[in-house]
Amino acid sequence: MKVILFDLRTSGHHIEYVKYLARCMIEKGDKVYFFTASKDENIERLPLKNGKFEVIYAKEEEAPYKPSETGFWRRNFNMYLSLRKCFRFAKDNEVQIIHLMYLEWNELSLLLSQLLTNYDLPPIFGTMVAPYFNLGKGERSIIKGLYYSLNNVTMKEMLKWNWLEGVFTMSRKNRDMLLSRWGVVGKKKVIAVPDPVEGIGVQVSQSKARQKLGLARGNTIFLFFGELRWEKGPDILLEAAKGMDLRKGNVSVVLAGTPNDIDEESVERYRKSLPGDVEIITKLDFISDEQVPYYYLSSDVVVLPYRKTYKGTSGVLQRAISAMRPVIASNVGQIGEIVRSNGFGVNVEPEDPDSLAGIMSEYHNGDIKIKPEGFKENARMYNERHHWKNMAKKIRNAYKKTLNPTQ
Repeated sequence: MKVILFDLRTSGHHIEYVKYLARCMIEKGDKVYFFTASKDENIERLPLKNGKFEVIYAKEEEAPYKPSETGFWRRNFNMYLSLRKCFRFAKDNEVQIIHLMYLEWNELSLLLSQLLTNYDLPPIFGTMVAPYFNLGKGERSIIKGLYYSLNNVTMKEMLKWNWLEGVFTMSRKNRDMLLSRWGVVGKKKVIAVPDPVEGIGVQVSQSKARQKLGLARGNTIFLFFGELRWEKGPDILLEAAKGMDLRKGNVSVVLAGTPNDIDEESVERYRKSLPGDVEIITKLDFISDEQVPYYYLSSDVVVLPYRKTYKGTSGVLQRAISAMRPVIASNVGQIGEIVRSNGFGVNVEPEDPDSLAGIMSEYHNGDIKIKPEGFKENARMYNERHHWKNMAKKIRNAYKKTLNPTQ
């Protein structure tokens, strides 16, 4: 097969999903093209040295793609232009499948780009990591509500007329929600796949992991990992750090990931109000695949202080489980349910720094345990079910079934 994996973003799970799927397909002898906005450091995570893999850029300049900085109309126009370029590349290179790895908020651009293409296109698939159609009325404006409804209708019609061959989503709950909106049209075309987990990769003790990163061995370490976006609540964690009440010892709050809505200057303002026994340590930069495991292994607890608007699963949660680290997680999206039903830690009400500070303090002071009996076995079984190969195989099988429906 010749397949295009299309995603203009390369941060977080975007590049991870491409990496997993590309690995699987290359092993099977497929030719994989990754079509993205422009070159940036995250591209180095991909199998660039393999002759079966190639990256195609929509733009020549080297800069990360940040849709939040471009505005609604420009973002959609850029998406439309990139899709048209992708379609032309697919035609010229006899590509058999196009897969939009992140379909959310790109539905109208996809429809328009197909309407204005005057040649046949290969089957198109999409992935919806965190379907947003189920945001409550209190979480969106009237205009956004209308926009979401229009996107919902667009998706249903594209599935109905086979302009979209199938939609992958990361849980059965997401699938059920989408089917409740698309009905019979989506029954065979909406496919739940496991939210992928990759093994932590290295086996070192917590003390050695801390030594490698230069972190204090005796402190309790709470880790926030990933891009410091508003939706993920790094400011909520920083506010909670100000309110911690420790009876003994010291705490390090480690923020590791690329700056976005929160940067070093923002963090410095919080540092001025911290209790004397709490410190904030930052690594606000690109973190290589080789370094990632050490941050998780050095931590005591991984914190996911995400806001109410966050509706999906979480690659950070998956990594924490892989590293056998408990979590304190907002009860949002599917994160809360995964943590609660599997005993992976404790849930906290979203956007409540006082509550978060209380749980963090209680954990440090030894008043509560957030790593229950059976944690390791639950994590082991979860990692096995959600291994990245399971996701990749299921997606590739859907491609094959579309190209060879009689097999």
